[in-house]
Amino acid sequence: MQCEVLCLDKDGLMFERGVFWRTLWRARERALSDMASEVALQELRSLLGVSSEIEADANGPFALMSPGEEAVVVAALLYRDSGLPWDTALETAKQRLKQSDDDLDLRQALVPRPGFPDILHRAKAAGMKVAVVTADDESRARESLALFGVRDLVDLVCTPAQVKNSKPYPDMLRYVERELGVHAAKLVMVGDSLVDVQMAAAAGASGIGVPYPENLSRFDSHLTVDTLDDIELVRG
Repeated sequence: MQCEVLCLDKDGLMFERGVFWRTLWRARERALSDMASEVALQELRSLLGVSSEIEADANGPFALMSPGEEAVVVAALLYRDSGLPWDTALETAKQRLKQSDDDLDLRQALVPRPGFPDILHRAKAAGMKVAVVTADDESRARESLALFGVRDLVDLVCTPAQVKNSKPYPDMLRYVERELGVHAAKLVMVGDSLVDVQMAAAAGASGIGVPYPENLSRFDSHLTVDTLDDIELVRG
């Protein structure tokens, strides 16, 4: 594949998704516990695709929704259960989600997957630009990279806040195209979820999946590898 920009997902690709999602969900519960009953929190967990064992569905809302979408779901719950007007419920949901983000201990939440952070060093050594394309918010993405000493190796962070439609729509890779001035044909998108490679196909870019074993069958004919270490990066 021709590659001028290596585009990388974050949660599930760079970092073990289970540890991150469990830690994040517990932060969500703490932030909402004084406004939502245990029953309501259980319902919210179910709506977001989080099991009673705090395992998130990799293809579900908690894994893939944008922060704004999550705020709407939480606000609907608060509107129904607390009697708050909709505008107040939505603003409260945004504030509580931010509170839980601030409360999240990234050092506990982030466990590197094989090949990270070395993949970023290898990309720069091969003369490539690097873009992180994630459903997470930009500040937490940059903080996560900083904890592992690689924030300065990333040329661009793209999140749903910059586009109209998130994965699997092509909008995020179109944003990378515009911002870095590189045609989609020379972008390679790497992710652990099917929506990552579907987004690449929709944008006319190349896609590589690094799926968890239980999701391998979903990738059908898409190119997959076992770990980031299996991707060879060569200076063109």
